[in-house]
Amino acid sequence: MGNGIVLKARAGLAMAALSLAISGCRRGQVQEPTQVARGPTSVPAALLPTPTQAPPDPGNQESFSCQEPATEIAMEVPFSGQTIGGDGPRKIFLCILVPEGVSQLVFELTGATADLDLFVGYPDMDAVQHGGLWFWHDEGEGAGDRTILVEPALMDYVNAGSYYIEVSASPGNEASPFTLTVSGR
Repeated sequence: MGNGIVLKARAGLAMAALSLAISGCRRGQVQEPTQVARGPTSVPAALLPTPTQAPPDPGNQESFSCQEPATEIAMEVPFSGQTIGGDGPRKIFLCILVPEGVSQLVFELTGATADLDLFVGYPDMDAVQHGGLWFWHDEGEGAGDRTILVEPALMDYVNAGSYYIEVSASPGNEASPFTLTVSGR
């Protein structure tokens, strides 16, 4: 009978510690400029499922490259594009290579004349196309600006490597120009 009480007490302490760890980790994760997509990093890393692919090794130059069909864009340089109107989903894939030492990433989509969605994935195309552990999005309603803010969860800097971006229009939407700017601090 004594062992049952000890096990229940240990389980209760473990749940209390888990609750404190989760609530403490959420503090300061995401600021809200306009509509900010919430990132996947609101729980302690020890509680997250194991990613299907490890983040790139910053010492490995091969990990700093963009996969097809994404077009590589540069940090702080506005990229102008246009979605195609009509039936079926219309998607444009972009990629940005983020160096070491960046403490925050801001993805800003402006100038859209139709309802566009903005998705960001890390560290590969699969993350942006199918979601996953490292995935952020802003799917606001109507034509308007979209902003995604990526901040570090457990360290002082965001992960270095390839971040993939999808700009997409819903089926039936008209063609729309847009400008995407990625800035880092």
